Amino acid sequence: MLTRRQSGYFPTSLHCREVMKRSETDKIPESGINNKRNRVDIAAVEGCKKEEKPGLINSEEQPLESWPTYLRDLFKLYESLNTIYTFLSARKHIIVTFKIVSTAVEKATGRVLTVEDIALFKYLLPDDISFTYVDKTRIVLESDIKNTSNKTNWKARATDQDLDLYDLRNQEEESNFLLIFEFVDGVLKVDKLAMQAAYQGPQGRYIMKVPEHSLDSMKELIEKRNRKFVCVINNLLDRYESDINGLTLKEEFEKASAFYIPVMPMSSKYTDPVELMSEEKSHKTKTHDSTNGRQSIETIISEIQKSSDYKSQIVVNGYIEIPEQEAYYGELNFKLSQNLINALVKSKGISGFYSHQAESINAINEGKNVIISSSTSSGKSLIYQVPVIYSLERDRSTKAMYIFPTKALAQDQKRALIELISILDPSSGLTDILVETYDGDTPMELRQNIRNNASVIFTNPDMLHVGLLPSHSEWGYFLQNLAYIVVDELHIYNGVFGSNVALIMRRLRRLCALYGNTFVQFISCSATIKNPRDHMKNIFGVEDVVLVDNDGSPMGKKLFLAWKTPFISPNDPKSGRSSVINEAAKLLVDLVKRNVKTIIFCKVRTTCELVIKQVRMLFEQMSLGDLASRVMSYRGGYSPQDRRKIEKEMFTGALIGVVATNALELGIDIGSLDAVIIAGFPYSVSNVRQQSGRAGRKNQDSLTVLIGSGNAVDQHFMENPEEVFTKDLSELVVDLDNHLILEGHIQCAAYELPIIIERDQIYFGPGLKSMADERLAYDKNQSHYLCNSRFEPNPAKFVNIRGIIEPQYAVIDITNDRNVVIEEIEESRTNFTLYEGGIFIHQGYPYLVKSFDVKERYAKVKRVYVDWTTRQRDFTNIDPIQIRSLKPIGNTSNYVYYGDIEITSCVFGFFKVDKRNQIIDAISVDNPPIISESKGFWIDIPLKAIKILREKNLNIPGAIHAAEHAVLNFLPSVVYSEVGDVRCECKAPEKELLKQESQRKRPARLVFYDSKRGLQGTGLSSKAFEFIEELMIDALNRIRSCECKFGCLECISSTQCSEDCLVISKSGARVLLECVLGEDININEIPMGPEENLRGFKCPKDTIIPVIGRVALANDCIITRTETKTPQKEKTEAIKQGDYF
Repeated sequence: MLTRRQSGYFPTSLHCREVMKRSETDKIPESGINNKRNRVDIAAVEGCKKEEKPGLINSEEQPLESWPTYLRDLFKLYESLNTIYTFLSARKHIIVTFKIVSTAVEKATGRVLTVEDIALFKYLLPDDISFTYVDKTRIVLESDIKNTSNKTNWKARATDQDLDLYDLRNQEEESNFLLIFEFVDGVLKVDKLAMQAAYQGPQGRYIMKVPEHSLDSMKELIEKRNRKFVCVINNLLDRYESDINGLTLKEEFEKASAFYIPVMPMSSKYTDPVELMSEEKSHKTKTHDSTNGRQSIETIISEIQKSSDYKSQIVVNGYIEIPEQEAYYGELNFKLSQNLINALVKSKGISGFYSHQAESINAINEGKNVIISSSTSSGKSLIYQVPVIYSLERDRSTKAMYIFPTKALAQDQKRALIELISILDPSSGLTDILVETYDGDTPMELRQNIRNNASVIFTNPDMLHVGLLPSHSEWGYFLQNLAYIVVDELHIYNGVFGSNVALIMRRLRRLCALYGNTFVQFISCSATIKNPRDHMKNIFGVEDVVLVDNDGSPMGKKLFLAWKTPFISPNDPKSGRSSVINEAAKLLVDLVKRNVKTIIFCKVRTTCELVIKQVRMLFEQMSLGDLASRVMSYRGGYSPQDRRKIEKEMFTGALIGVVATNALELGIDIGSLDAVIIAGFPYSVSNVRQQSGRAGRKNQDSLTVLIGSGNAVDQHFMENPEEVFTKDLSELVVDLDNHLILEGHIQCAAYELPIIIERDQIYFGPGLKSMADERLAYDKNQSHYLCNSRFEPNPAKFVNIRGIIEPQYAVIDITNDRNVVIEEIEESRTNFTLYEGGIFIHQGYPYLVKSFDVKERYAKVKRVYVDWTTRQRDFTNIDPIQIRSLKPIGNTSNYVYYGDIEITSCVFGFFKVDKRNQIIDAISVDNPPIISESKGFWIDIPLKAIKILREKNLNIPGAIHAAEHAVLNFLPSVVYSEVGDVRCECKAPEKELLKQESQRKRPARLVFYDSKRGLQGTGLSSKAFEFIEELMIDALNRIRSCECKFGCLECISSTQCSEDCLVISKSGARVLLECVLGEDININEIPMGPEENLRGFKCPKDTIIPVIGRVALANDCIITRTETKTPQKEKTEAIKQGDYF
């Protein structure tokens, strides 16, 4: 286990004084920093923020001896503080409190160091110094996660005058807070090995061990800080003479620095962030009006570009203006009742319909199935509200079913419909109709009334599948009179989920026909997608579909920015890029301060929490704490009650900033937004457009900022920002021929109503007869098919339409004895978020995990005041455990295997990471692994390929990783799937880019598996297995022809990569695929490594080993003999195991 205590030389106060003396005589002479010139650099304050190279003179100079005595004394005090702190900070178990540092400085200088002195230094160097009160929990909790033997050893090595973090519990303190001093401007340099280990990924993620620091590196950092201090003072002297606003320089300093004197918090009692949001709403009730109190978007961006934080982040061609669009109106070809017209005017201010609304409503009135594909906030919901109310006015027995992918969206649309109906005049006879939600949360005592009396129900595909369809006899009257089925957000129904929903819709149509209803109309709304008419046909199984995509809604001017994260060290690409998290947080704060209502979209929950944490920290640093409760995060996992509260506050305008996952990408009405920040390229161009559409209403100008990290995918769009608008959208896929999915729904359909082949082929296709004969129970007397008895009495529970339904674990906040559930987390996530001693982030605030009860499925957390987080140290192994089928690859001796896959995820420890993203500690934990199963296929890499990669010094893990991505990128060409339905074992930089030998050896193997796990998988990898040779040939040709440097989305990168595509080798992938396919390889054409994207890292040959032994064969294993290279003509025969080996 790595410890915080660093071995090596550690100075006492006497040593510190000696170093100071040496620096005064050798490094920092009385007259200044540069001992050759006896002068100091002069630069603007902003210039001082950059580390100047010693000896470079860029502007006017001023000798140190010319400073007033007060300033010379101040410099000596700062120099002492700097030296002592640097040595103390190198000793990781020492917490540098004001008490410690002030005592040491006084011993070294003979002068008392006061709180006011450090406040002055913070005033002069506001971005370099942290001086604040910190909850003792931040320090004391360390001892809760260390074992006793380590404590003893550490104490034995500590001197009496050290403040050891393990001794804090014995300190007599009146307060729960300690006053902590810290430099936050830089970190001590480490040797080359440690620098390699400290490589920073594009998300600001460090992959390193805790480094050890040399005396030279400490002295270098001390000198750097001293130079900067002198630079700042010289700049002030240069700008002002002896008087500033009628005050002496000393008086001005004292006046200005008073603001930076830290104030001890009154209490360590914490309020739940959602409760705080609601409590403070009373004195922040002013609803946000984006047309009042803010400048134009162009003006705001111009101001940001002039600020000191702007470092040319907007890329070349990354400033894209989209002109405003005026409204276009249309006319209905039938007349609405005056009652409905009045209600539309009163509730929504609608006096006319946009062209796409009028066209859609007319088509629905004519009895056609309609899909509307238009921009966000274009009034799509009105298209399905008006026809339903119009039909109910004419016939009270009319029924409508609204289907939404999420409960939140269903509740949102239900509120909108009820509001419109409530405004109708009582004479309409509709004000008392029942509009209700019917989903898993609906109380049992209300369900019968809803079934019998509801005119409109709001539900989701899941409830249709497991609740309504199996009990259809109780819904007979409703299904008989069902006129409209409205399915919003149709673009969500894609891949495996879309295929399941498509079969549910066929089951629904089949049962409607049972009750004599064959005239149900389907109405769908979608974001802009490719071929929306075809997609609707596939989902519902209907042919008569009208597409409306001429968006007539107005749109204000939109500004799109491609924003590249800057290098950590300006003009030094090797330093890596700064974090997307920091850039997104800074932008949000800049916009919110200017009254710009903003949302940040993050790809994953962790990023969401880290961004909101950073936002709150920035508000605190700027003394804008009143804004902190007006910015909230929103994501899956939060309790339904909290999410509803946040949605409400967003809608009313009480919140002016939101940090969210794609949970808010869907059309929940959260009011008007001015700006969207996309923190890293999401999963597709379609996602970018959908998220961007959240900003801008009617004629208001709006902003979208796409922030690109350092990974290959993001950098591709930073170099080609126009592709966000020009790139073809991916086609949505629905696979009705996937036997695994189809069989499940046929079993359900047979249970709901016996299957008669001649009648039901129109719903389930021409292969129904063969599947029924093989899988269903045939009733000879009735000549129909019944559900197989092994799935009764509830076959729907065997068919999971979204993937495995995981057990939920409650996260209980025990702060101040609250005992309130604040989150529910899926079992597969707990291993990575809940571990005793870890920091759990909720709404950007840190909570210490006090206990985790796996058996009872809950964790207890307590709010703490810390400025560091924990990041798990984990691995996931994807291993084949049984071969179900195998076949040779072409005419080679290489084989591809299909069978059972075991996925093992384990968290073996965690890093403690400070606010600068530096690892300050490494803790081991003993968590049991999470093991799940799926289906997949794999290829063992020939020894020839490994030999070539080693000879060429190419990264073997990167080659495997890149080859897997390349194959997966072509999967949709042979299998109806969406990105992420089939995954591979992604290579983690924490393991693959370190020089020291890894204990976790992985077999040299390409492995792929169905991501929606389960014993049977999803059937997608089975289909891919059939066409693997074709997939590899296409992948190889693409790698050869792609002109990118070291990988892009077109060849070996992937937006779904769990490791940000950090370990990929384009040249290596080519070698692997050529060897597996048996192609001739020209060694001279293969470039020597290391690869450009991995330069600086030694090829880690020890992490990958050749495959040893064989995976077990199933008793009924099938071997495919390849007669030709065309996969469609392959012949399969079952043979004995001995025939193969």
